[in-house]
Amino acid sequence: MWTTLTIQVATPVFNSAAPPSDTHLNTPPEIRVPSLRGGMRFWLRAMAARYVGDDLYRLREVEDRVLGSTANSSPVKLRVPRQPAPSTVELQDLLDDGEQGRWIAYLLGPGLATKGRPRTRHFIPPQEFRLKVRLDGRDRDAHRCALAALWLNCAYGGVGSRIRRGFGNLRIVGAQQGLPFDSGSSLMHTPGLPHYTKAAHLVFTGPVEEAREALRRVCAATGDGGAAADTEEFAWGEEPISPFPVLGEEHTAAGVAGGRSQASWQAVLARAGRELRYFRAELASDKEEKYSPPIKTRGWIDVIHDEARREKRMPMAALGLPLVYKGDYEVRATRSKNGGSVEQLRRASPLWIRAVGDGNEWRLFSFAFWSRLLPDDDAVSVDLWKRGNHVRRLEVTTDNAHGLVENWIDELGGGASFIR
Repeated sequence: MWTTLTIQVATPVFNSAAPPSDTHLNTPPEIRVPSLRGGMRFWLRAMAARYVGDDLYRLREVEDRVLGSTANSSPVKLRVPRQPAPSTVELQDLLDDGEQGRWIAYLLGPGLATKGRPRTRHFIPPQEFRLKVRLDGRDRDAHRCALAALWLNCAYGGVGSRIRRGFGNLRIVGAQQGLPFDSGSSLMHTPGLPHYTKAAHLVFTGPVEEAREALRRVCAATGDGGAAADTEEFAWGEEPISPFPVLGEEHTAAGVAGGRSQASWQAVLARAGRELRYFRAELASDKEEKYSPPIKTRGWIDVIHDEARREKRMPMAALGLPLVYKGDYEVRATRSKNGGSVEQLRRASPLWIRAVGDGNEWRLFSFAFWSRLLPDDDAVSVDLWKRGNHVRRLEVTTDNAHGLVENWIDELGGGASFIR
């Protein structure tokens, strides 16, 4: 039997089976079930790591049982019976003015914006659609864990491109009866603004808390068959820095920006884009510039244009790699492999930002996981390159990433601003 969830697209979704440049494929933006499942896998691993730690084999067993594998289908089926309508106008037309477009374009990046403007109509605008869920009855514990992962993906994650920059956000606003929660199906509703204003961490709450015992049992059944100790939480040590995101108070930080609520998601994300631009570019330019604001990053001044090539520290690079600069400069993380080959390691930003709320009350919510930026491996390095030629090795650390996001969350949460 299928149960219906009503989902609201809260911020534009950029998601399709092919990039917008492949127009000959005629693939409109859509809510793809594989994309939903991908987000659910991310959050399921963050949940399960509380009990199986960094054991990748046990994590995979949990994932296979709850969401399926190539060998066994998932006990939870998802279907979007009717796709939400794609936009008929450019994203710029949904914004109030050029200033909003400028800073939202900064969040979107060059793939979705042109010359500082979000010139794309290849997206799904805010609206509601139906998601059908069928639980096959074989594994009630797996059902609860899967639904908890879906709830997390809608409460904190999203679908498609640029979800860490506030796009692709979904909200569960309706749920038919029949879901396996003692508190009723309404437990699946995405929480309102008060939930986020009180959140200092990402913790087990709502359907995730109600699924905790089911998750314990699923995790205990992995590995050697389930010793009693396997139902206890994994001990990460005094500094719980994990190799990947883990849910919980000691593994996350979160906060809402201070100040008054804003009237729309557009206003929130425009503010976020402007704050982030000033946050990353700490220095004022010492000459007249053709662009505004006339600010520069410390890495551009102190590292790339350090003629003596002595400065190696580039902490702001911890907000995502690779970094591409004009003049064919690039900062990359790589791993050396046997035979002399090099593998490039991409790292998404550890800082997640999100517009939360509804109606005319919206706030900027930010969070991060205290996870490792790069593998603890001597073969891994961060380097500066120019036109494909190696310039020198740089220093970019996990502490840099954690310090940056902590500064962002604390300063904005306290009512401060990075805008100068």
